[in-house]
Amino acid sequence: MVRVTADYLNVRIKPSVESELGSTASVKSGTEFDVLDEVMTQSGERWYKIKMDEKSVYINSEYVDRIGE
Repeated sequence: MVRVTADYLNVRIKPSVESELGSTASVKSGTEFDVLDEVMTQSGERWYKIKMDEKSVYINSEYVDRIGE
């Protein structure tokens, strides 16, 4: 599980800042998500795959804290 630490965080349809947004709404600080998968990009960025609004989307690990297991 992860908790968002940024004031507002965009979700992406692919694990890249250049990917299109996965939702029109930003995620607010303190929101928690179960992690479905973890992806490490070639550039060394870690992304977490989460479920939001019945869709699988990605959030950058730089803006969240791991909590629990």
